[in-house]
Amino acid sequence: MTDDKIQTRAREADVYIAAIRAGATEREAAAKAGVHRSAMASRVRADEALAQREEEARAAYLDEVRGHVEKIAAGDFEDARAAAVQVSASTWLLSKRDPDRFGQRSKQDVAISGGEGGPVQVERVLSPEERVRELEEIARLASEAHAALKSK
Repeated sequence: MTDDKIQTRAREADVYIAAIRAGATEREAAAKAGVHRSAMASRVRADEALAQREEEARAAYLDEVRGHVEKIAAGDFEDARAAAVQVSASTWLLSKRDPDRFGQRSKQDVAISGGEGGPVQVERVLSPEERVRELEEIARLASEAHAALKSK
């Protein structure tokens, strides 16, 4: 890779990291750097230092948003309604950008079983009229199958 190409990639990485630090998504940050998102993602995967810078920038932004929410929650606001909207929007953003730290996930394990933990039993209950129709349909299909075998 030429020196010019190395310098260009370094500038693109700097713009990308600055955009992430400012709250841009990876797609938006890559666009600001003039690089396709998948190309930048490949560079980040290939360069451990760049991956570390990206993670630090994202963490700094999220900490800034969290600080903003904490400031509002501490009562440092002029308009209560506007503050509530800001807190709601900020907490939503935090939950989407870092669900492991800020998400409201509830993990539930659900198991369905039959009696005494065995398999679930499924039973189809037919009315007398439905039984007659089912038997007539079976008889018709059997007759057709029998006729088809005879014609061979």
